[in-house]
Amino acid sequence: MTAASTPSAICLPGAHWVNVPFASGGGQQTFGSSKGAVAIDGVAGMEARCTVHDAGTGPFEVSGSLASPANDAMGNPLAKTIVTITTTIKSGQTDAPGSVTILDDKTTAVYSSTACTVSVSSMNPVDSLGIASGRVWAQFSCPELRDPGNPDAHAGAGTETTSNPRAIPMSDRIT
Repeated sequence: MTAASTPSAICLPGAHWVNVPFASGGGQQTFGSSKGAVAIDGVAGMEARCTVHDAGTGPFEVSGSLASPANDAMGNPLAKTIVTITTTIKSGQTDAPGSVTILDDKTTAVYSSTACTVSVSSMNPVDSLGIASGRVWAQFSCPELRDPGNPDAHAGAGTETTSNPRAIPMSDRIT
């Protein structure tokens, strides 16, 4: 990434992991084969909402929001990390459209994508993907997250999420 010299230039946050619960060490915390720390609503300042609704006639309507307190390396508070997801998906589906929004101390603005692909079907024996009424373990792949307020249509948070799609756990413990 290079710095621009114009006064109206908008600097991008660069590729980075966004974790809920916040992980001060950064890096990938959740894998298809292991979920890492779990955000539980009301515990340690976490805010977790998840709705997985099945009308009994087909796809599940999924929406979730997670907000986690965050701290810098010295323990000083940072802006909360906030992630939201939405999709409508059938059991076993690998290509449902979905959307993701992310806000953290590095982005300082909401980055979003409505061009995500969602899967609840395990691609290999170690993945634990699936969906049932009230819970979901899904993989979201977003080719680009961008700040919709940025006038540069090509400015985004990068394509990191497509090179190694993440499983985002939303379970019945997250209510």
